[in-house]
Amino acid sequence: MALGALMLPLAGAPSHASSPRLVLGWNYGGTTSTYLSQDAAAPGLNTVSPFWWTLRSDGAIADNGNAAYVAWAHAHGKGVWPMFANNLDQVASRRAMTDAALRSQVIAKVRDLARHYGVDGINVDWEDLATSDRDAYSGFVRQAVGVWHAAGFVTSVDISARTDHWQLGDWSESFDQRALGAAADYVVLMAYDEHNRLKPDGPTASLPWVEDSVRYLLRSTSANKVILGVPFYSNEWDDTTKKGSVITYAETYAHVRAHHAVVTWDEHDGSNLARYTLAGHTHHLWFEDPRSLSLKAALVNTYGLAGVAAWRIGFETPDAWRAIDAAPVARSAPPPTARPTTTPAPTPHPTATAAPTHLALASPPPTRPASGRSTFSLVAAFIAFAAAAGAAFAFRRLRLRG
Repeated sequence: MALGALMLPLAGAPSHASSPRLVLGWNYGGTTSTYLSQDAAAPGLNTVSPFWWTLRSDGAIADNGNAAYVAWAHAHGKGVWPMFANNLDQVASRRAMTDAALRSQVIAKVRDLARHYGVDGINVDWEDLATSDRDAYSGFVRQAVGVWHAAGFVTSVDISARTDHWQLGDWSESFDQRALGAAADYVVLMAYDEHNRLKPDGPTASLPWVEDSVRYLLRSTSANKVILGVPFYSNEWDDTTKKGSVITYAETYAHVRAHHAVVTWDEHDGSNLARYTLAGHTHHLWFEDPRSLSLKAALVNTYGLAGVAAWRIGFETPDAWRAIDAAPVARSAPPPTARPTTTPAPTPHPTATAAPTHLALASPPPTRPASGRSTFSLVAAFIAFAAAAGAAFAFRRLRLRG
């Protein structure tokens, strides 16, 4: 069901109870013209977050905003929450968080930019923060929300996934979920990269892992503040080298056909699994399609979440948006528990629930031009915890920000 336009008020915090479900997408790596073309081809998208503002090493804010983008979005009933990123710079981020004068300056500058462009909200995407800066970041967000609320802007904060049995060093531990959930209007749970360069060979976002991540967050954050992030990309793994590469949603059908892959549905992970051989090596690709995305998006209804977000606009074809916007109501949710729950272990080579068949779709979705495909290698060993966290960040820089 297509949702109505989301036009958030420009005064005070949003009313979570009366707001329609959010369907948010991030624009990244393109021009304003590219973004507008991509947004126009995304049915159901009602909130856009263009990559505009970046913290520089000198504490200034790099601005790539565009008034015409805002005018177009508003004319088409879309809320605009530009992304405010930290350029993946721990040192600059620490200074901005801990230097009181600089902190106030940075927060005020972002407020002034938001006023200048007439946007509706601000999406804070600070990543690769040190766990030791966890409290400082929470304090930064609290102060920022106070200033931005006074100016009439909604604030959302992106956080990495975590469960009782899945952590990734600084990558997941630098976010105080309780503190951020109390301060911000929305918390965007980036429920992807379950398997990555440090945890190779498996789904990008298996359904059990995504649900566990949601339940973990709900222990500390109100459901009507949580936006569930889903991936418009998948990971292909070489079983021999344990190297992986990114395949966008739009590339998937052509990719599996080109390699004559055998495709099965993995019931446990709620994902498709393609297997094929290349240069004598077995490859696996757990990939998204409307069915898998719909199952993830159904968690929004199951747990009463605020909405869904996708990384990123331009990786997909229109059917991906229809899947997450019209997800069926899932089964009744168990209540989040304050006690640790067991997370189902990922199954690298699941048993197929149906006989393997070669993919043979009569009319696959049209593919967009493939974006540069990033390839990453396995980290040989965890020499130290800090090194592991740093490598996790390098993985994100290569794979998600390209």
